[in-house]
Order: sequence, then C-alpha cells, then structure tokens
Amino acid sequence: QAVALDPNFARGWELLSAVYAVAPGWVGNDRPYLELASEAAKRALAMNPELALAHASLGNVAMSRNPPDLLESIMHYERALELDPNNETTHSWLAIIWQAAGYLDKAEASYRRCLEINPGYINCSRNLAATYTMLGEQEKGLALYEDTLARSPIGTNGSFTQINALREQGQRTASLLLGYFILEHLRIDFDNWEQLVLTGRDEHPAERAALREALLRVHDTEHVIMHALANYYLLAIGYPEDIKVGAYDYLWDFLKFPAYRASGRMVDDIQTMSLPLVWDKYGPPPFCRKVNENYVCEAP
Repeated sequence: QAVALDPNFARGWELLSAVYAVAPGWVGNDRPYLELASEAAKRALAMNPELALAHASLGNVAMSRNPPDLLESIMHYERALELDPNNETTHSWLAIIWQAAGYLDKAEASYRRCLEINPGYINCSRNLAATYTMLGEQEKGLALYEDTLARSPIGTNGSFTQINALREQGQRTASLLLGYFILEHLRIDFDNWEQLVLTGRDEHPAERAALREALLRVHDTEHVIMHALANYYLLAIGYPEDIKVGAYDYLWDFLKFPAYRASGRMVDDIQTMSLPLVWDKYGPPPFCRKVNENYVCEAP
C-alpha cells in the first residue's frame, strides 16, 4: 500500500523486497516471490544505492534460487554490512551462507554478532545452536536449543543435527518428539520412523517405501524449508539418490550420512550448490580438498 501511494518511496521498496525475499521459506511459492524481491530491491537501489537491506534482499534472492549462487549472495551481504554493520537480519542471512559452505567458525561469529545486536532474534539463536552441535559442542548446542524452544516454538523445527545429538546423549524421548515434530511440519503422518533410521535399507521395506513416497511428494511443494527437511529424512532412511539439492541444503549435513558419501553424487552436488566459486575465493572448509579440477569432501 505504501509504494502504491508513493511509487518513489525508496525505503518502502526496500522493506517490501525483504518481505518478498523471505516469503518462500515461510509461505511457499504461491507467487513469484524471488522475482518480486529482486524487482523491489533494484527499484529501491535505483533511487538510493546505499539502502543496505535492499542489497541484503538481493543476497537472499541469490541464496534462495534453485540452484543457488552462494558467492553472489555473499557479495551482496558484505556490501549490505558495509552500509549498515548493525543489521541483525543481514548477519543472520550471511551466517546461513557460511553454514551452507562449511565455514562453521564464520557462521558462529555471524550468529553471535546477530545476537549481540538483538538477543531476542530467534532464528539466530536456533541456528547458532545447530552450529554448536555441528562443531561437536553438543551440550552447549542442546542447551541453547532448549532455551530457544522455551522462548518460542516458531521456526524452531530443528533438524537431524539436533535429533542425532539428542540420541547420542541418551535423550531418546526428546529425539523422538523432535523427529515427529519435523514430520508434522512436513504434513506427514507416519509411525515408527526411528526404526527406519536405525536399520539398514533392506529392513522394513514396506514402511520404508511408504515414507519415501510421502517425502518425495514434499519435494513437489517447492517450499524451500520443507524441501530441505525432506532431503534429510530421505538421507536418514537410505535414499541419497532421491534428494534434490536446492536452497537451504547444507553439504555438511549430507556428508554425515554414510549412504550419501558412498552414492557417488558428491562432486555434482558440490557444483549444483555453487560451492566451488566460494571455496576458490575463501579456501575450502577443513573437511574438503581440491583434487584436480573438483572438490571432494570427507565426513566432518
């Protein structure tokens, strides 16, 4: 309404671009939100090139495309932070890129900076908790995850990072609850999912096939968060050939699954995630190395 009343309201176009940029992760793709975000951001910047959040919105668009362009995204976020170093949302979005690229130390620093600016920023708290568990600091990560969940359940759907950490600490009840919470988020009603994760692919074939079919239907929704969560479940029950790499997928999480490491698709997925351009500029993460023209990675 604001930009309709005043088409020259640059700040209005900037804020509208940010809303459009995050919409696919919250409401799906009932409208071409990424195109709308890009158009709004460019319109804002044409009027005022120093609108930081407009640059950040373009970074989020580059991250959310399928396939994503992580290096382009980083460039936009870094420009946004030059203009406004105290914008917690930009720090949060940049941290997600560092996480996706395997730079967990950079991700931790960006999430911590986000929380220094705004201690109540739930997404930064949740994602920092996941980063700690990725770094092997499970007690610290789970404590922060519990604190985040106590403050707000919104957006704290978790991932197999937390499920595995809970299971390894003997907290099976919490692990099961989180697993069912994720399935509910995916709108999948399924009993005894845990037995499929803990057993080999040849066991419980009928149940495994039923869950696989339900997860494949989730891919067709094109909802980026649900898409990523479905990928984790497909990997966990032994179907690396079915995952479809897209925005918000973390190679680090994939590499944790032996079936993925043995699948032979790693090199192609690294290319699809646009990771070589990032690693060529910043260096590969500790668990990856360049062999001839391709990058290969081990389990972190």
